[in-house]
Amino acid sequence: MLSIFKKVDEILKILKSKPVVAEPTTGDLVRHQLGSIDLKDFESFLPKNESERKAYVQYIASGYKGYLDPTFKKLVQTQLEFIGKEATDWEKVIFARGTLNGISLIFEEFEKCFAEHIQDIMDHNQNFDAHNPINNE
Repeated sequence: MLSIFKKVDEILKILKSKPVVAEPTTGDLVRHQLGSIDLKDFESFLPKNESERKAYVQYIASGYKGYLDPTFKKLVQTQLEFIGKEATDWEKVIFARGTLNGISLIFEEFEKCFAEHIQDIMDHNQNFDAHNPINNE
């Protein structure tokens, strides 16, 4: 019986050591089915090393919630209203959907950067010792 538990522990260690691969979202799959790119296609343009990535994420996060997030939402709302009120044929609807897709791609990238920045702050705060006036970090 004990050997079964050891095997289970070994299997759990192997599973935990493997990198977590993000599953494609429904949006990613639909975008590819419709002949569009998704954020994975955009990754080659993003900063590669850690310090550049951190600076990129901080720069985006600095204006995201106050300006960019409401702006993106207003753009999406305006585009949806235009589709409903002004699109006189199917081609205009398809073009407008492409515009929505582009806005959504940028919105998703910036949302991901904002979440990454918040996680960096949380990780940094966990290592902070309030009782040590000379922190080595």
